[in-house]
Amino acid sequence: MEKTFLTVGNAEISLDCNIDKIPLSGETTVERGDREIAPGGFGVYTAAAIAELGAHSALCACIGGDRYAEMLTRFCKAADIMCDALFADKQMPTAFRLQLTEKNGSKRSVFYPGAYDGIRHSFIEEAFTLRPDAAVASFALPSEHVGYISEMCDLQDIPLFMDAEGLTPAFPYSVLYPCEAVVFDEAQAFRISHIYPDSMDNCLKCAVKLKSVINTKHVVIKLRERGIYVYDGRYCGIASHRGAETFATSHSAEVFISALAYTFMQTKNMEVAAKYAAIALAVYTKNGGGIASLPDADSIGKYCEDNDIY
Repeated sequence: MEKTFLTVGNAEISLDCNIDKIPLSGETTVERGDREIAPGGFGVYTAAAIAELGAHSALCACIGGDRYAEMLTRFCKAADIMCDALFADKQMPTAFRLQLTEKNGSKRSVFYPGAYDGIRHSFIEEAFTLRPDAAVASFALPSEHVGYISEMCDLQDIPLFMDAEGLTPAFPYSVLYPCEAVVFDEAQAFRISHIYPDSMDNCLKCAVKLKSVINTKHVVIKLRERGIYVYDGRYCGIASHRGAETFATSHSAEVFISALAYTFMQTKNMEVAAKYAAIALAVYTKNGGGIASLPDADSIGKYCEDNDIY
């Protein structure tokens, strides 16, 4: 029987524009690059990625009372995301992000939080009445919400998987109940530990420091082309990197943590979960990235077969 995963995070509409260059003040440029308006946000991407893998997926988020809210609701239903915990504040606009990508790869982003700021503890509490088997969130949420999510997981004795996006040394770590895993990239790990994981020795020192600071059973560090480092307080292991520039692809963090949580709930082995997540991320990148490129179990299996991964 498939597990039910609850994702708590933002649901937003994203307008992504590819342009030659940012116009100067007072200047108007005519662009021929692609532009796309699509669902976005950690909550939406993670919930959709989990559903694509075949699990039952629920999203706890706050949307507004506008046409963008309708667009997000339609998308979630089409993606088989349970919307029982998708709350609407009719007095607020739905969160919106404008992202400009120049020809040289430089990116600029503007975020209008809107209803994202409307999420409340009562929403989170109601979401947990769905009795999920696991929960996924990120430290980009306000610290009081992170603390409450971890408390609800502790009360229901279910694992919590946290992405380190938004985590700073100023975070009030005392509010955090035990997590199953916290996932870092190299910069995030260095920001908290002040040890850059650029060698196996430093990876261990960094992971030990992170685990001493954050209440988590597993520390997972994404090391770009060097692989995925996993530490549980006693043992460490490393999973192979499976594709060029996978961690540079937009929304790669959501794809990775979704596959990690999904596989860990099946195997109870974090190193195996990290290996599967690395492959899922390689498939996502190979497909071009974006909400339409989320990998399913069949595409991951085909990638393994084509690349002799066992």
